This record gives sequence, structure tokens and C-alpha cells, in this order.
Amino acid sequence: MPMPLADFQAYIEAENMRLERDPCQFSDKEIVINVEYKYCPNLTIIDTPGLIIPAPGRKNRILQSQARAVEALVRTKIQHREFVILCLEDSSDWVNATTRKVVMQIDPELSRTVLVSTKLDTKILQFARASDVEVFLKPPASVLDGCLLGDSPFFTSVPSGRVGSGHEAIFRSNEEFKKAVSLREVEDVALLEEKLGRSLSKEERSRIGVSSLRLFLEELLQKRYIKSVPLIVSLLDKEHRSVTRKLREISQEISSLDEVKLKERAHAFHESFLTKLSLLLKGTVVAPPDKFGETLQDERINGGSFTGSDSFQLPNKMMPNAGMRLYGGAQYHRAMAEFCLVVGGMECPPITREEIVNACGVEDIHDGTNYSRSACVIGVSKARETFEPFLHQLGFRLLHILKRLLPISVYLLQYRVAN
Repeated sequence: MPMPLADFQAYIEAENMRLERDPCQFSDKEIVINVEYKYCPNLTIIDTPGLIIPAPGRKNRILQSQARAVEALVRTKIQHREFVILCLEDSSDWVNATTRKVVMQIDPELSRTVLVSTKLDTKILQFARASDVEVFLKPPASVLDGCLLGDSPFFTSVPSGRVGSGHEAIFRSNEEFKKAVSLREVEDVALLEEKLGRSLSKEERSRIGVSSLRLFLEELLQKRYIKSVPLIVSLLDKEHRSVTRKLREISQEISSLDEVKLKERAHAFHESFLTKLSLLLKGTVVAPPDKFGETLQDERINGGSFTGSDSFQLPNKMMPNAGMRLYGGAQYHRAMAEFCLVVGGMECPPITREEIVNACGVEDIHDGTNYSRSACVIGVSKARETFEPFLHQLGFRLLHILKRLLPISVYLLQYRVAN
């Protein structure tokens, strides 16, 4: 469903605050946003965490581990050959460009990489000589090797500050922020020309600013769309033929339907469903465990745990197959095994002399005491008092396991049809 920009901003900020409290401090779970953008249909933008350069030493082991995890995540995301890589560098020295080194492990020739130097407004002030600025704007081939997409880097600056109505916000609206971005581009060009002592050429100006970068990316994507049209048309034509054939088959089935055939199909489906249900209880490996299986921890959360009056719960390590994702009969066996372990480890409740005497009543035939009956009365009463809560919990657990069989059975039926 559509989400207002303010709600999305609040969601992102909440996620950032949550990750700040997390030891890992980043998540590999993607946040997918579908944006209606008139210039680029079907555009997907994947934003990854920034690369971390931790200091050496054992005391920085956590940060070093996070750096490796972030780099692995970035490498995974950019390995798809059809992706355009937007490589952001925050350095005034192209030799020490750390992000580009990681990108070149996946794209050695930089043939699908657009290189962007960020925070241009702060970098300009760092250069003392015009020659340093020239080298920065036009790095020599020996430094920036490869067939860079776009031939040379882009240079951007973005005004600092948030957009919103809060007291910490600098810009009150998106339009105000966009005006600030445009003004920043004009100021960057003026600063560069002042440092260089000359006017920037048309080609150099086309590399300065967010608007220039956006224009280049839009044109690049447009060219890729046009290049992909023959392939897309072929795929659409194939899909059209497939859908037409299926529609014709369905129309024939609908036209030939009658009450008898419907009953036959319903009966056949009923039999197939019961067969798959029985198969799940007996055991199968067709349904993928990563989709339908549950670990013991998941099972306890969703189906309830075996907990006594002392709230004690068996540790997972004491249970066989606790970490395995099970379903069907295998999950039933694990639940029963846990129940047996819990019940088997319980101590018999104490029996008082008063309870023994009260259990020894008078028989209806004679006034003597039937000690066998008295022992049974005490045993049944104590067993009910001790085990009845666990039997109720077992019932809820097994009911949860059985309920899970419905979507798995449907999957098995669909799998049979597909194969």
C-alpha cells in the first residue's frame, strides 16, 4: 500500500535507532521501496551500508568483524552483472580510494561502475594549488585505470541537515532541500573556478553536481531500456503464447463442466489431500525445511512450551534435533520426546498421612478397607494434579503441529501438478 514520505522517513529513523542498540549495528535485510518516478520505469535502487576501516588490534575485534560482514554484504549485492554500481568515494586522493578497491574485486575494469566523489565542498578547501585540483578533477590513467562507465568521475555535494518539521530539521520541505542542492552546485562551480583561476569547460561542468549525475544515470538507463527491448519483446511474446494456451485450456474445461465431473474432481482432490497429509505424518523430504520447518525455539513460541509451576523450561541443548527445522511426523516425534523428558524428570509429589487415611474408606460389601483401591485413588489423584497441566500443553503443541500440515499439504499438491 502507498506510504507517505514522512511515514517512510520515520520508519527508516526507527530502524537506525534499533540497529544502534544491536551489537551488529547493521542488517542484511533489504528495505524494498517502489517509487513512481516518471523518468525511469522499473528502476531498482539498492543502498548498502558504508564500508568500515577498523583500526588494528585485538580490542577492535568487534569492529573488524562488522567490517568483514559489511564488505561481504556489499560484494554479494554488486556481483550481478546486469547491475550498475554507483561507487561513492569520500577521499581527495584517488590512490587511497578504499571503496573502489572493493568494487574492482567484482568489476575489475569498472565497466559497469559510475564513480562519484562526494563532499566536494569540503575537498575544494583542502587543495592549496590549482594543479592539485586539476589532478583531482582529471585523475591520470595510471591512477584511475579501467574502462570507467561515463569515462570520468562525478563530483557532488549535498547540504547537511534533515528535512522535516521537527526542531532538529534544517529544511522544512523537500522543495527547500532541492533548492539548497541547486545552490550548492552553483557555489561548488564558483569555488572550483576560483581555485583553478579559469572557467570550467562544458565537459567539466557536466561532471559537477547531483543534477549532472542524475541526468547521466537517466540517459544511461534509457539506453539500457532501448537495448533490452528486443529481448523483452521476445519474452513477452513467449509469455503471451503460454497464457493464451492456458486460457484456451481453462475455457475448454469450463465449457465441459457438469455436476458429476465436479463431484469426481472434488473427491479426487479430497483423496489426494488425505494422501499428502498421511505422507507428511509418515515422513517426506519434498517440502523445503527452510520454508515450512520449525526449530524447537520457533515451535515453543508458536505452539506453547512445557512449563510447570516453577516456570522451568528444558534448555535446547538437552533436546535432540532442537536446531533442526522440522515438520509433520518428525516434528510430532520431537514434541513427544520433549514431553517425555519433562515428565520423566519430575519428582513424585509428597503424600501425607492424612491423604492416606482419607483414601481408606469403607467398602460397600463389608466394613473393611480395600487397600488396592486406596492406592489407585491416591495414584490417580496425584498423577492428575502433576501431569494434567502438561497434557493440556501437549494438546496445544500437537494441535499447532497438525494445523501447520494444511499449507504444507497444499504445497505438495501443487508440487505434484508442477512436476
